[in-house]
Amino acid sequence: MNARSVLKWLAYRSGALGAIHRFRNREHLTVAMFHRVLPETSPEWQGADPTYTVSDRLFSECLDFFKRHYTVVPLEALLAACEGRERLPARSLLITFDDGWADNEVVALPLLRRAGLPAVIFVVADAIDEAPGSWWQETVFAAWREEKLSGGDAETLWRAAGGTSTNSPDFAAADGIIALTAQLAMLAPAARQSLLAPYDRGTVARQMLAPVQLRHLLRNGVEVSSHGATHVPLTLVECPEAELRRSRDDLRQLRGDGVAPLALSFPHGRYTSEIVQLARAAGYRAQFTSDSRLNPISEGRPADDLFGRISVQASEIADVNGQLRPELLALWLFLRPVGSAG
Repeated sequence: MNARSVLKWLAYRSGALGAIHRFRNREHLTVAMFHRVLPETSPEWQGADPTYTVSDRLFSECLDFFKRHYTVVPLEALLAACEGRERLPARSLLITFDDGWADNEVVALPLLRRAGLPAVIFVVADAIDEAPGSWWQETVFAAWREEKLSGGDAETLWRAAGGTSTNSPDFAAADGIIALTAQLAMLAPAARQSLLAPYDRGTVARQMLAPVQLRHLLRNGVEVSSHGATHVPLTLVECPEAELRRSRDDLRQLRGDGVAPLALSFPHGRYTSEIVQLARAAGYRAQFTSDSRLNPISEGRPADDLFGRISVQASEIADVNGQLRPELLALWLFLRPVGSAG
């Protein structure tokens, strides 16, 4: 360890960071954001996006850390606090997942059950019950990460999907690839599959949740809510209101209990004040951004129904062997700025 690492370790082990957290964050809600949880021995581990994937061991260590330093609450407790029916405990934390990956049920759920902790998963309605294999949007992003969309390939896809040279984005940037997925989302599934066939890794295993898995999550302490119908940023869809309502309607059917999703996580974290109002009008009682903030609580009640979240990334909290360094997770979470997500 270098001197700075030693100081971080000592600050945590001495209890100084914990004391700061107990005082500073007593009236703050922390929302932790995960995506994928995979064993390092999984065939998908090597190709998974390292920014949004943690190992099963690291996830389990994070859960132990949460139990040590927070009171982990379910979504319903947060909604009740928003509506004045309950009060959140001091140093509350909500565990969330985005997208609807099958490994959330296969790998993460048993670890959550063993720890006795609730969570909420925000799922992309159109991705549920797709044919086994790769999620088409992951195919696009994996090809971009592996530089397979250079040399004009992204531009070719863009034009084949109906884009023009006059509105072509910068495909070297993540925003350009997000715009490409928005364009591809407008195609019929068969046409899109044909265009993306050269980039498909040939994954046989199902990447995204099936309805039976979604319902299993619901029965075992994991709430299911919306991450949009298509996963296209609501700032890029032609009619955000229709997207918001279709997601609720589709998920009401997919859940199997007739209950519409109560919360929304903005796809790719993109939102505007107008979209927030549309989401409220559509019936979403809480909305979650990707703004890396802690959320203020007053007398056990949130200041707003719009919440920031902190992405838990292995590169920021683990050592070279992938094992949790709790002092890094403490620094990653405890000292975030506080304020309205908007």
